[in-house]
Amino acid sequence: MGGESRIRTYEGVRQQIYSLPQLATLVFPQKKLNKELILSRMSDSN
Repeated sequence: MGGESRIRTYEGVRQQIYSLPQLATLVFPQKKLNKELILSRMSDSN
């Protein structure tokens, strides 16, 4: 039973590791876009 749960947690960790790059591609471009939008607005007002 103990070994089975260890395998299960390992699977969970592996899935988290695989999902991290996907999360990064979802989150970071949005921040980059917001930054570029703010910068373009600032340059437009000048």
